[in-house]
Amino acid sequence: MTRSELVARVAANTGLDRTAAGAAVDSLFEEICRALARGDKVRVGELGALSTRPRPLPPSRH
Repeated sequence: MTRSELVARVAANTGLDRTAAGAAVDSLFEEICRALARGDKVRVGELGALSTRPRPLPPSRH
């Protein structure tokens, strides 16, 4: 599903116009990204849990 498809579904399900639905979708993902950047774990209903974890840097080539 693309962002525009998601916006269209949110608009249809909520009665919002596409502009307002787009703003709501963008706001949702911005807040999820901010929470993950702080190191928080994000739980979204049946979607599951999102979190970050540190990864070692790949070896340098030079």
